[in-house]
Amino acid sequence: MSAGLAGGCFVTGTDTCVGKTLVAGALLSALRASGVNAAPMKPVQTGALARGGRLWSPDLEFCLRAGGLRPEPDTKRHMAPYLFKDACSPHLAAGRVRSAIVLSTLTRSFRALGRAFEAVIVEGAGGVLAPLGERVVMADLIKALKLPAVLVARLGLGTLNIIICTMKSHYLKRL
Repeated sequence: MSAGLAGGCFVTGTDTCVGKTLVAGALLSALRASGVNAAPMKPVQTGALARGGRLWSPDLEFCLRAGGLRPEPDTKRHMAPYLFKDACSPHLAAGRVRSAIVLSTLTRSFRALGRAFEAVIVEGAGGVLAPLGERVVMADLIKALKLPAVLVARLGLGTLNIIICTMKSHYLKRL
């Protein structure tokens, strides 16, 4: 398994709540069990929870537990650089707190994790075409990180149509 995921992968989905966190946690757990020093990353967490006056990522925490990891605070900041309380699309959540999601911030955090770990399992927010900003979508982040993508989709009628439409999107043609 580790040869196919050398350096990691980007877990994305056809939309939200399709099982990306579960898949990311399973991949991380399998890599670590096979001896690969792998770590999770949740670049943008919407619907972050508050604890002790600070926001935290439930998706990242799930993956950390799955991988048996307890990172230092500085490392953990790279694992979840953008945390937003509102559970909505990333660009809306950022806008509501007068912030912007900067692609270079995400790539810097990813590179920092890449220096400390052999593989990074990155979990996107929402679907592959979820907007991060006015002209940037999750697919642009996948391209910037230069990672293979794992597409998670629902099991059911209409899923193939959604996947085909996603794959034919002009955004993915840029990958």
